Amino acid sequence: MPRSLIALVLCAGFGPSAEPPLKAPSPEQLTRQLGAPEFATREQASESLRVLGAAALPAVQRATTSDDPEIRRRALALLPAIQARIAFTPRRVAIDPRPITLAAALHSLRQQTGYVVTADPPAGKELYTFGVPDGTFWEAVDRIAERTNRSIVTTRENIRLVPGTARSPFTVRDGAFRVTLENIHEDRNIDFSQGTPGRHDHKLTLHLSVLAEPRFAILGGGPAQFAEVVDDRGGKLREAPDEGRTLYFGWDITGTEYEASVHGLLRRSPKQGTRLATVSGVIPVLCTSWICITDCGLLI
Repeated sequence: MPRSLIALVLCAGFGPSAEPPLKAPSPEQLTRQLGAPEFATREQASESLRVLGAAALPAVQRATTSDDPEIRRRALALLPAIQARIAFTPRRVAIDPRPITLAAALHSLRQQTGYVVTADPPAGKELYTFGVPDGTFWEAVDRIAERTNRSIVTTRENIRLVPGTARSPFTVRDGAFRVTLENIHEDRNIDFSQGTPGRHDHKLTLHLSVLAEPRFAILGGGPAQFAEVVDDRGGKLREAPDEGRTLYFGWDITGTEYEASVHGLLRRSPKQGTRLATVSGVIPVLCTSWICITDCGLLI
């Protein structure tokens, strides 16, 4: 069973570009830049090749036999990251833009991905317009659930859509993964052992769920880190220390192999805002994939 490590970005910022983007260098040009005299250029080339993924793989493989030792070293280091990115490429879905029944949409989803998504209770004959010309599996499932007023429930056998619109509005889909902020728990403590008037300690625990496409099993994850947490007053929340680590996400594998619950701990001041405006960070997820035989054939 091949195992790969992938990091999920929970939130990312986007802004308008001030100038038209320049033509991106080709993978071959980027591999030559792996041996550039400037460290920053070498680092940027490595990151660009990693992001390119499958498109960069042939050039990186050729670079592993380069006469330049720095190019060889960096190319060899890049190969596992690119191969993992390819392995975790999400399955894409296109749903008929015309009005169709929920049953027809779920049948199309299964034909294209091999994943079983059922409606409980069974779908009727009502027609819906889902409007998914080209999306990832989780984008399609979320759109179907939203348009049919259903919620997503996972089991060991399949993914079910049940009646109900109750769902967290804070969901991020990153390739083959779906991350949802389920709830935030606040603890307040006053420590009088350190003298009067007592030290106030406020902590926030963020509980998130991580769903992978069903062809993956989530085995666990390592220490993760918030990139930025900002409240509604513009204040930044600090990460709560944990045995010298910057931040620790606890793992609890739930009833399905492709779902995990995580939590992150933050320390806040009583003078800070009352709402979180921005939360971003990375969750490293250790997954394994397996061969799955479905009605559609052999899927890997």
